[in-house]
Amino acid sequence: MDDLRVLWMRDRVFTAFGLRDPQLFEDLLNRDDGEGEDLILHFLNQASDEEGASALFFYRTVVPDEVEVEVEIGEPAARPVPPAGLGLRRSPRTLSVARTCGPWPGTG
Repeated sequence: MDDLRVLWMRDRVFTAFGLRDPQLFEDLLNRDDGEGEDLILHFLNQASDEEGASALFFYRTVVPDEVEVEVEIGEPAARPVPPAGLGLRRSPRTLSVARTCGPWPGTG
């Protein structure tokens, strides 16, 4: 996008939301076959007295990271569990963590 007004708007949005990745705004503009870009350009170019007052809202929704945890638990004990303090051994456990970051809300 080479329109200086849109670049100015991008800078204001990034400052307001504390964002740094320029790809987020590019994704916003290109999402749904350029629907975001069309909406912004319509707001900037087509505002008229017939439409009355208008405003353009940007919002950000924070989506928590998904965490996948894999827990491996050994076979259940066939014998009774000894009282506490008598050298109780637990089945081995392994934890694996995978993080995925969702797209910026409204991008997909």
